[in-house]
Amino acid sequence: MDSIVKAIPEPVNAFGRQIIGKCYDKLILDQAILKRTSDPDTIACIRLSISKAIGIGIVSASSVVKIPQITALLKSKSAAGLSALSTALECVAYTGTLAYSGRLGLPFSTYGESGLILIQDLALLALILIYSGRGKEVFVAFPAVLMSIGWAVVIAPNEVVNALYALTIPIGLASKIPQIQALAETKSAGNISLISVIAYFGGALARVFTSAQEVDDLRVLASAVAAAILNGVVLAQVLYYGNKVAPIAAEKKNK
Repeated sequence: MDSIVKAIPEPVNAFGRQIIGKCYDKLILDQAILKRTSDPDTIACIRLSISKAIGIGIVSASSVVKIPQITALLKSKSAAGLSALSTALECVAYTGTLAYSGRLGLPFSTYGESGLILIQDLALLALILIYSGRGKEVFVAFPAVLMSIGWAVVIAPNEVVNALYALTIPIGLASKIPQIQALAETKSAGNISLISVIAYFGGALARVFTSAQEVDDLRVLASAVAAAILNGVVLAQVLYYGNKVAPIAAEKKNK
């Protein structure tokens, strides 16, 4: 095993240290990961490594998490079952998380998905409005929305960013309420993508673990827990209602 460790290229070692710091030397170069031990430092390093791996996985997966939903919308050309208000509030919440985490200098693996999902949410919101007959709102409001996001992330004073992030939890909670309500009223998942919902819920659960492990901020952890709970409710509704035809739509079809 020593010969294998010695053969690891230095660029790989440097990358490992960049991700998990001194834990890389302890776990890999000193081979502590292969030894049965109750050493607190080794256990802490293993937990950090798992958290980093999960975080990187979340960020990577988030680059496509909304793609199934966007694809479903483009194919069906119908926004049935989807809430524009829910998506808009979600955009606000992700903007707050992105701005706050970036200013605080938190590890990118603990919040990187916020920016990637925000981009997809903006595209999804535009499609929902267009297929709901509100296409004009996209061209009127979106330039202002994009400028506001840029201002919040790059220019806004820290006091404003802190206040925005403080609102992230209630906004995040509120962002799911319209979607939950829409599903409860129509009793149909409509064109909601089950793949996206499952991926979203799984990512939210994993983010609870990484936030608890790597971030010493109760607001960040509380936000992650709230997101996981509400995403779980949406998933439960989608699984329960499935793609049943909504009662109102069924009545129109029978007539």
